Formats: sequence, structure tokens, C-alpha cells
Amino acid sequence: MISIAQAQQIILDAVTILPSQELSLLQALGRITTQELHAPWDIPLADYSAMDGYAFSATGEAQFRIDVDDVHTEMLKSLPGIGPYMGGHFDSNSFLIYNSWADAGLKMAWNLVDLMSAPKRIDQSKAVAETTRARRLAVAMAVLTQVHVSEIQYRHALKEYRLTEQMAAIDRRISGLSSKSREAGSGSPMEEIKAEAAAMLSTLRRFIIYSDLQAAKARMNAAMGLDPNPPALQGDPPVGDADGLS
Repeated sequence: MISIAQAQQIILDAVTILPSQELSLLQALGRITTQELHAPWDIPLADYSAMDGYAFSATGEAQFRIDVDDVHTEMLKSLPGIGPYMGGHFDSNSFLIYNSWADAGLKMAWNLVDLMSAPKRIDQSKAVAETTRARRLAVAMAVLTQVHVSEIQYRHALKEYRLTEQMAAIDRRISGLSSKSREAGSGSPMEEIKAEAAAMLSTLRRFIIYSDLQAAKARMNAAMGLDPNPPALQGDPPVGDADGLS
């Protein structure tokens, strides 16, 4: 018979280490990584205050239950202590017919200090539980308010972007008409330059409003705890259409 260490060594010698493979994320299900993986960017990309609020709210829920249990504990402390007893007795008086006996029963005892301070301690525990409940409600209301405000800001930015898009389209049309008028000999070069400058300013204004719209979208996602997609931030933003953001 061989020892456990020898048996383990025999098994290890029979095991062959397989080479590593590069697989997609779906194909890697159930596999084991051959090296540690590190994210190329911070996760999350921004401070998710709303998610932090939800976590704090969950902590408040647990703390509220603990405070309620403390109230029940203080109430139980005001009850009498009950304990069984059993024993035998003997009396050396020879004139007694029964000079040895046994008894058993239950003892009830109150702690005078606990009994007198019980109302104050119970009220204090109830006040702590009520404070925890109010704090939890305040955090939940703050989170909902943050989500609501971010949604309003996003809708306002989207409306402003669409209005700017319409104004830019009008300026481009005016610029085109000025060019045609100059080609026909009825317009001056100065009017054409002014029209082109106005079209360029409209395009610049549209880019600025679009950046504000993206920022409002990011704030709304952060408030709702949605993780933005980092690859989508790479490359040029779509200029002519913002319907995909609605």
C-alpha cells in the first residue's frame, strides 16, 4: 500500500497541462483563465451617486430591522427572569417525622433597575428606529429626485438640439440660395459670405448643443445606474440625427 502523498504524485504525473487558447467571451463559458485579467478603463467610468444611494438605502433597511430588534430586546428586558430550581433538604432535628425532603419549582425575579429604566430605554430605541426609517425615506426620495431632474434636463437638451438642427437647415438653405443668386448675377459676394458664415455658425452651434445633449444623456444614465458602453464613445458622433438618443 502506498501513502496519500505518493498517490497524489502519481495522479499529478498523469495529468497533462493543456495549452492556452484565445476564445470569445461566449465560448469561454466554463473555462479557466490562464492569467489575471485587468480592465483597460475604470469601472464604473463615473461616480454613480444614484447607485450609491440605493446601496445606502439597502443598508438603511438592514439597520432599521436591527433597530426594531433592539426595541423588542429592551421590551424583553423588562420581563421577569424565570428559572427552574430543584433540591433536597435535611434537618437534623430528630423529633421530626420527616426530616429530609425534596422540592422543585420555578423562580421569578425582577431587576429593579431594569424595570425602572425600561420605559426610557424603550422610547430611546423607538426614536433610533424612527430616525433610521426617516433617513432611509430621505435617501430614496433624493435618488428619485436625481433621476427625475436628470431626465428633465435630457429632454430639454434634446428639444434644444432639434431646434438647433432646424435652424442649421434653414441657414444652409439660405446659403445655397445666396450662391445661386450670385451665380445668376442678382446677388453680391458679401451677401454670399454672410450667408456662408451664418451656416458655419449654425453648424458650430449644433455641435455644441449635441455635446450638451450627450452630457445630459450620460448624467441620466448615471442617475439610473446604467453602465455606458465605452466603445460607443470612440469615433465621431452622428451629426445629422439625434433620434437614437430619445
